[in-house]
Amino acid sequence: KKYAMAKQVSPSQLNHYISQLKNNAAAGASPDKVGWMPPHVREVYLEYETQKSQAHCLDFDDLIIYVLQFLQTNKEFKTEFQTNIRHILIDEYQDTSAVQHQLLLAMAHNNKKKTVMDSVCAVGDEDQSIYSWRGATVANMLKFQSDFAPVTVVKIEQNYRSAQPILDAANAVIGNNRLRNPKNLWSTRTAENRILALCCQSGDQEAGMVATMLRSIEHKKQLNDVALLYRTHFLSRPLEEALLHHGIPYRIIGGIRFYERKEIKDLLAYLRLIINPYDKISLMRIINTPARGLGQKFEEQLLQASVQN
Repeated sequence: KKYAMAKQVSPSQLNHYISQLKNNAAAGASPDKVGWMPPHVREVYLEYETQKSQAHCLDFDDLIIYVLQFLQTNKEFKTEFQTNIRHILIDEYQDTSAVQHQLLLAMAHNNKKKTVMDSVCAVGDEDQSIYSWRGATVANMLKFQSDFAPVTVVKIEQNYRSAQPILDAANAVIGNNRLRNPKNLWSTRTAENRILALCCQSGDQEAGMVATMLRSIEHKKQLNDVALLYRTHFLSRPLEEALLHHGIPYRIIGGIRFYERKEIKDLLAYLRLIINPYDKISLMRIINTPARGLGQKFEEQLLQASVQN
């Protein structure tokens, strides 16, 4: 049964689990929380670290963890850093992880845990924290005031974008959060009937209700004045199907991001390979781009030779 469950783990889930383990360990979590991992995860983790080492590459977590370790163990490096860097500004601090908070402390504090920077400024809103699933913790916002005391807190409560009924609803929702600094959003823009709450049993039902509402207001407003907002692109599918079913024309704004385009990824792979000839992933991406008549057999032999070297 355990092995059957192991086969159901996706690469993204493994990547997330490994990232959490590394960050928890670097942030000083107790060994019982980071020392054990399922056998199949340990196997993948060890192979991942081996392949990464052979390719002379670092992942995003390494970039943070290694710098943190340097600041904690290399006095000369830390002294030079703090001599040259006198001001620190962090944006979106509600989305930082425990290890990133430790990095900030190592950057700004001396060995006696006293701030040596001329200024440390963190900008963020714990009520907007939505990345806890990837390690972000709102506790960083609350610990900041004690770790860098005395701290001047500046609340920006006036909202220039939304009307007051929208902000009233937002205040009612975020007021239920436990770990937060109290705040009250307000606006000089007044309005009525800005919110309609609907309870749907599924995404398809929700999309159908949206299409029906668009049909009902079509004689009052131009459809060009209507925008449907969704968090991620995969949520557009039921909406598109409902709009097509009701014969409502639509246009999707956006598309493939610049750095996700094939030609950009290929170019970046060439550049990475120039800098790091051990990068096997980049090599295999462009080995036959543009087409050079190299088959799968050649790629297998090349990979085998790279492992032996």
